[in-house]
Amino acid sequence: MFLAHTFLAYFVGVEQLAVWVRRSPVEHPTSFLVMLGTTVAIFLDFAWFREQFCNYLCPYARFQSALTDADTLQISYDVRRGEPRGDAAARAEGRCTACNRCVAVCPAGIDIRDGFQLECIACARCVDACEDVMGSLGHESLVRYSTLMADQGRATRRLHPRTVVYAGLLTGIAAAWAALLLTRAPFEAGVSRAPGSLFTVDADGEVRNTYLLRITNNDPVPEPIPFSIKVEGLPGAEVVAQDIRLGTTESRTLPLVIRIRPTAALPRTVPIKVRITSPRSEMLLDATFKSGGTVVTAN
Repeated sequence: MFLAHTFLAYFVGVEQLAVWVRRSPVEHPTSFLVMLGTTVAIFLDFAWFREQFCNYLCPYARFQSALTDADTLQISYDVRRGEPRGDAAARAEGRCTACNRCVAVCPAGIDIRDGFQLECIACARCVDACEDVMGSLGHESLVRYSTLMADQGRATRRLHPRTVVYAGLLTGIAAAWAALLLTRAPFEAGVSRAPGSLFTVDADGEVRNTYLLRITNNDPVPEPIPFSIKVEGLPGAEVVAQDIRLGTTESRTLPLVIRIRPTAALPRTVPIKVRITSPRSEMLLDATFKSGGTVVTAN
């Protein structure tokens, strides 16, 4: 249930989830059913499906097969030193004693002595088990980290084109993640013209443009944060915009109305900027004001 609630928190937020936990499930049936279904799925996976998830559903093995080659360091069984296994002299000679400890501790239910298998999750429990048994007999472990090339008695290359490419990709991903984290804005905003509205001439002769302004607060500060809106690039215009306060992860869409009395000097299209300011940051959004070439003259 803890994992299911954590899963649900990714979509509804921790604060909202904390409120729902104190209420009856009848008040939020959809989220409750999602949590309940996830709980049942996780329980069945841990209690019944178990290693079959690794064998048939988990994509890790498929990625592993694409990334592995003969020089990859992996968990393997020393066939040359361990076979034949299980006879009377095996203990004294350091061969496999067929105790099957490596199989018993494997969460994927495989036998590492059969060679490399996609189901292996590289947990190394078989290594620990074999070291325990063989160490008590005074021998080195038969299950250890090695490569296919080393098992065949050939030299292992530690640096080859695939290694360089993978290292470059990982470095690029890490750098991009760090850059996004460092440049992450404490809020997001966007402005768009109201649907079906280019410009309107009001009864008093002023030209009105209506926009929709959407602001999302990404700041983790628990207290609501104030946002102020200003318009630049249209001197003398009347700006009708509501200053708002948003809690963390809260998002709201509000109207932005700009009115101005048209003159002969006013172009048909005027580029403007909408400045949104919070205590920690500010953002400039590009927009345009349409006048349609309307000119008001005195009678």
